[in-house]
Amino acid sequence: MTRFRSFVEDTTSTQAAQAEGNLSAELRQIGSVTVTPGQVSLDLGHIAGAHPDLRQRCIDAFDAWETRKASLLAVAAGTAPSPANVNLTADVRLAAEGAWTRAATLNAATVSAQLAANKTEQSALRARIALAAARDAIYAERDRLCERARIKAARTEAATKGITDKIGELTRRRVTVAMQDQFSRESDRLDVTRVTLRDTKARLGTLLHRPEFIGATLDAKLPEVLSEGEQTALGLAGFLTEASFDESKSALVFDDPVTRLDHVRRDKVAKRVVELAAERQVIVFTHDVSFTVDLRRACEAQEVPFTERAIILGPHRQPGHAQDKLPWTAQDAAQRLNTLDQEFAALKRGADEWNEEEYGKRARELAGNMSETWERILSQDIADRLVKPETNFVQPMMMKVLRKITEQDDTEFQLSYGRISGWAPRHDNPAALNYVPPTVADLEAEIGVMRAWYKRVRGYAS
Repeated sequence: MTRFRSFVEDTTSTQAAQAEGNLSAELRQIGSVTVTPGQVSLDLGHIAGAHPDLRQRCIDAFDAWETRKASLLAVAAGTAPSPANVNLTADVRLAAEGAWTRAATLNAATVSAQLAANKTEQSALRARIALAAARDAIYAERDRLCERARIKAARTEAATKGITDKIGELTRRRVTVAMQDQFSRESDRLDVTRVTLRDTKARLGTLLHRPEFIGATLDAKLPEVLSEGEQTALGLAGFLTEASFDESKSALVFDDPVTRLDHVRRDKVAKRVVELAAERQVIVFTHDVSFTVDLRRACEAQEVPFTERAIILGPHRQPGHAQDKLPWTAQDAAQRLNTLDQEFAALKRGADEWNEEEYGKRARELAGNMSETWERILSQDIADRLVKPETNFVQPMMMKVLRKITEQDDTEFQLSYGRISGWAPRHDNPAALNYVPPTVADLEAEIGVMRAWYKRVRGYAS
């Protein structure tokens, strides 16, 4: 029994060891198995077109076999139950037999037809891909063409030829006569005669006009016949005609309107500009001092407000310095009297601080301006009102004013002008004369005499 027992144990151990070795070998073989080889993956791609369902079933089966492989290894380790098996042999064989059958029936004709069909489908697919890539550009071009069509239609509807023709007709009938009449008035005022306006053509809804000679036997151009002054006057007549028809009454700006005009036309331009200023703002830029005097007189005659500004050189001779009054040479008598008041006030404030030499210099300068003011009073308010120097035009009404000037008026003027001339820096005073500048009180008194004399004599006119 002992020997039998030993035999049995030895045999069982041997068989168990052999079985365990066989199991290990099988597990190693299972672990080394590749469930989905590369060739199989390629084959699955090949059958995708003809057998999509079978391809998917094969993929599912391979996934299941992968799971089965892992499960078998886990079962051997005692960690999981054994999975169920999947068998696709019959289905794959059936698909293979069908493929062999179709392959047997293939010939050159069927292959060519299939290739042609594939190429057609390929071209269609490529066109759809290109169309999808250019979608935004196509939509943009579509919108551009639609907008272009709308603009073209709008331009056709808004064509101005018919409107222009109608406006030209109405303007010739209703406006041209009035414009010709107004232009004749304006040109006559500026002594440009026998010139009228002719309409030429209508353009963009506007009827264009140009001046022409009345009754001319030759077709001569105006610049070839008229002088520069007459051309300037003609341009002003056209501008004034246009301004008279401007119902907006907007501001008018003149830049040296009397350039190249003679003295007769300058005075007429001043009066016409002031007439316009009675109903709208008028700005006149000019470097002509005498024209500013004409404007001021015309404003006084027509009771139109007159505001003056001057652009002069600054303290360091830099241009563009603006001030609220005209320069001394352009000021009339009344303005000069006001300037004298300002200069005297400045001298009076500084008299106690300056030394004798500085005070004498300031006093002589003020006396010089006072002397020039007396001369401006006589020339502007007496002599020029009787006979304008630039026109030799006599104003008879001023004769009555001259008759009212009394001997006392003459005496006051002579004495005051004489005293001031002695103070003014017109000559080099000899040292022997021991020149003494006027006092503040002397200067103030003389300015008072001048202002009273000016007011009294101007009052004779009324």
